[in-house]
Amino acid sequence: MARRRRRPPQRQRRPSVGGFDPAAPFATVEDLEAAWRPLEGDERKRAEKLLGWAEGRLRALLPPGWESDPGITSNLEMVAVESVRRQMSGPAIPATQMSQGAGGYTASVQLANPSGDWYLTGAEKDLLGIGGCVVVSVGMVGGCSTFA
Repeated sequence: MARRRRRPPQRQRRPSVGGFDPAAPFATVEDLEAAWRPLEGDERKRAEKLLGWAEGRLRALLPPGWESDPGITSNLEMVAVESVRRQMSGPAIPATQMSQGAGGYTASVQLANPSGDWYLTGAEKDLLGIGGCVVVSVGMVGGCSTFA
């Protein structure tokens, strides 16, 4: 059985002194393959593009000071990989519900993610400190207080 030749990674991780480098990619195609399955040709190109987009979206959503929070930084790779895996995978018919009829010729399908949108689950948002509630109080005399 021939061994598959491993390609060099396209997006190199940069080593850092503190263990996490905020300038490095959150996840690579190799990370996706290790967590999911081997990718071929065009799939690798698509995965690289989607990982870059996922990283950009995550960076825009992360709370201020995320770079120094190990509770967030330790989960970035997993969340990036899982969100891209969801986009790239799916059954032939991505349906959550399907019903058929007979005499009246009825059929209906409810699609799970019909357009393959990128999204984060509630658990992933919790892991990254995204999407919490913020309460703001504005005093009548002036001033504004924010409670997170």
